[in-house]
Amino acid sequence: FMGFMNAFWITINGLNQLNRRLPDLAQLSGVFQRLHRFLEIPPEPSNIIRREHVALDGVSFAWNERPVLTDVHLIVHPGERILLYGPNGSGKTTLAHLLAGLLVPSRGTVYTLPPNRISAVLSPLFFPPVPGDELLHLIEQTGSEGRQWADRLGLDPSTIDDPENLSSGQKKRLEIALGLTRHADLYIFDEPLSGIDDESREHIMQTILKRTEGKRLVLISHEAGPWASAFDRVFQIAGGHLKPEEQFSRTGKYFNVF
Repeated sequence: FMGFMNAFWITINGLNQLNRRLPDLAQLSGVFQRLHRFLEIPPEPSNIIRREHVALDGVSFAWNERPVLTDVHLIVHPGERILLYGPNGSGKTTLAHLLAGLLVPSRGTVYTLPPNRISAVLSPLFFPPVPGDELLHLIEQTGSEGRQWADRLGLDPSTIDDPENLSSGQKKRLEIALGLTRHADLYIFDEPLSGIDDESREHIMQTILKRTEGKRLVLISHEAGPWASAFDRVFQIAGGHLKPEEQFSRTGKYFNVF
């Protein structure tokens, strides 16, 4: 009888533990499904060209036939910092995905770099349920690179059991650390300061600027912000178009693309 009861409670405890892990298992299943679909993606279409240039040439994009971006022309020169800002729904995130070569334009041509030369932190970002140290180790290219940038952003990855349990601000710091850990020639950050407290914003922005110095940087923001003067060019996204904001930019110039 006692043996039966022990086996019974071991089974119950096992089922309870399994039940508590169901959300993690469901998330992992979603990750594997997305990875499987990614591996089945056919070769890139002819209007996404991966060479040495980063530019949008007459690019338009629509979601379910609803125009989001219309005839956008933009070039990102080597070593140039570009700030794109606008309200929610203006097409900022769509433009970031296009520059990374992750979306196919409805019209026009996207010129961008090969994937191994791009570090893009784009919304929405989903974390696999693995400890913070392991997550950073997946993409770091030196033994301690990931921890270095996490430390600078106020994170201790060894204390992170599951990134999804972090607060929104801590999640954002981890996203940025992941983006900075990767060595790249093009960095894209989609609203990296959202959810970050006001006292930390300046430090985090300076960390991003220092890490990406001499590389192409495209940063998406809800507003121009006090750091706009640190960028070579600033654009407002409105009505599906880019409007150069010369009064904000460091150079005060707007370079035509084509």
